[in-house]
Amino acid sequence: MILVGRDFFAGYRIAILISASFFLFGIGWFCQLSMLFHKRSFLVATIFFVACAFNIGANWVFISAFGYVAAAYVSVASHALLALSMRYMSRRYFAWVFPWKSFLKISLIALGTFAFMRFAIIPHCPSSWGVCIGGGLLCTLCYWLSAVLCKEFSPSIFKKMIT
Repeated sequence: MILVGRDFFAGYRIAILISASFFLFGIGWFCQLSMLFHKRSFLVATIFFVACAFNIGANWVFISAFGYVAAAYVSVASHALLALSMRYMSRRYFAWVFPWKSFLKISLIALGTFAFMRFAIIPHCPSSWGVCIGGGLLCTLCYWLSAVLCKEFSPSIFKKMIT
């Protein structure tokens, strides 16, 4: 392999968990902004400390038994704790109605793209980088087309992003 050895390729198993973890981290980050605007930085720091302590403790307990996969699950759990805590504590400073309908649509699109990548592309990747790169580009195109067809992403938004 050009970039990493074959031992690292198995990491695709946790890719969806890491993606979910960063999504949850983004929700937590978004929710903390209202508390920072209201000068509640000690509260924000306390929530981060609790989530961090949970992450370290759970990793200490589970990694020795379950390896890197446990670290991925612990990351999701600690970022979920962070996001839920930030959301709960920020509700008095910022009223935000979560767009569940859009979230479910995009989640289904992402799950379909992941399934296609996992079962149609990844089995061929160790033998061919061309298939791997082409499959990744195909999955990206499918994801964006699905988002446009479900009206979760419009060309006008894209135009605003690039200008």
